[in-house]
Amino acid sequence: MKLNTTIILAAASLSMGSAQAATLVWNNGNTNLLFNQQGNWDIDGTPGTGTTALATFDSNTYTISNGDTVNGSSVNMNIGKSGSPASLTINNGSELNVTTTHWTQIRNGSTMTVDGGTYNRTSGNRLQVHTTSFLVATNGATIQGQASLFDVITSSTVTIDGGSSFDFLDYNFDSTAKINFTGDGTMKGETTSTWEALYTAGILQYDGSSGGTFADNFSTSGTFGDASYTLTATAVPEPSSTALLGLGGLALILRRRK
Repeated sequence: MKLNTTIILAAASLSMGSAQAATLVWNNGNTNLLFNQQGNWDIDGTPGTGTTALATFDSNTYTISNGDTVNGSSVNMNIGKSGSPASLTINNGSELNVTTTHWTQIRNGSTMTVDGGTYNRTSGNRLQVHTTSFLVATNGATIQGQASLFDVITSSTVTIDGGSSFDFLDYNFDSTAKINFTGDGTMKGETTSTWEALYTAGILQYDGSSGGTFADNFSTSGTFGDASYTLTATAVPEPSSTALLGLGGLALILRRRK
């Protein structure tokens, strides 16, 4: 009876939109792969029950890490909408798949992390990082929406490394946005300005800087204004690594001469 009471209280706190933060870990308890049902999550360590919708995305921490492909199409995911930062993590080969025109917004200091997983939109509308919020793509993450828009606005930051890739119909970055590569990665799709211009404006960065030249870390392919337009970032070896490679090559030459 005590366990049932705990489940009811946890579910009630979410349904009422409580400001108290909860930690939710995906378990697909209802076996239907629907993101917006409490019965598909462990809530503060206790399995949720039923098909009651998650009523708020404020304050809470959401993690999908069991490799499932989760259907996120039944809800506008306004992470942090009411002002309390929240987080969403997709990792370990998991995928969040949005097939209807609902938005996904990361707002008000919230964070979305895709770590070796996939965020996939297939039906238009947009993914938006808004109001001092963060999107992190790492370890070969895939963020895509070939029929969708990707907005980064109002002092928000996207960080990309580990060969992660973005593929959208169109990108919208305002003058306060930061697209910061800290390693290899790609962004494919139309942009309002060339990537070179975005670098000059300080919006596109490598390791938090727009110093040096664009060609130091970036290249482009395809045609500006077309869906084929692609930015590629390539990590430059650290000076110490370059020196070691040089010494190794010299040692090999000397050995052959002997």
